[in-house]
Amino acid sequence: MNNPNGNGAPANQGMMNRPPPSNGLSKGANLFVREIRSRIDAYFKISVRNVRDTIPKSIGFFLVKQSQERLQFELYAQINKNENLTKSLGEPERVAEERKSLNATLDTLKKALKVLQRDPDITNTAFGEDELAEELRMEAERRRREAQVQKSNPNPNQMNQSMNQSF
Repeated sequence: MNNPNGNGAPANQGMMNRPPPSNGLSKGANLFVREIRSRIDAYFKISVRNVRDTIPKSIGFFLVKQSQERLQFELYAQINKNENLTKSLGEPERVAEERKSLNATLDTLKKALKVLQRDPDITNTAFGEDELAEELRMEAERRRREAQVQKSNPNPNQMNQSMNQSF
């Protein structure tokens, strides 16, 4: 393969001697541009892959969440339709009555406390402070003894009632 110029040198040898076209950039700047371009391309590929992976995950999340809400609503509706299930899941009647009674007592005590805080002379005229403190101590001691007696000697009728209610 001779050069078309007729000098006898191979055709590609003349190209090797020629410097590459610079387009106004030096060889180092050209390498830098290529490196930056390859890094940007790699970053773009990673970003596209992340978005491609995230979209199905997001769709799945919202589908599962919607299904969960529907299922919860249906279960709640079925439980409310079944009166036996509602009754067995609810609190026993005696507990409800006791709770209502205790709430009524609590309300009464709160009202009494407000009255006493408004007019402290009422407590001084009705009881002396020493008498009131002694009466409160005696009442607390009596309740403690009653609780201990109930713990040590449970009533067989109460045990049977509690066992029957649990089944």
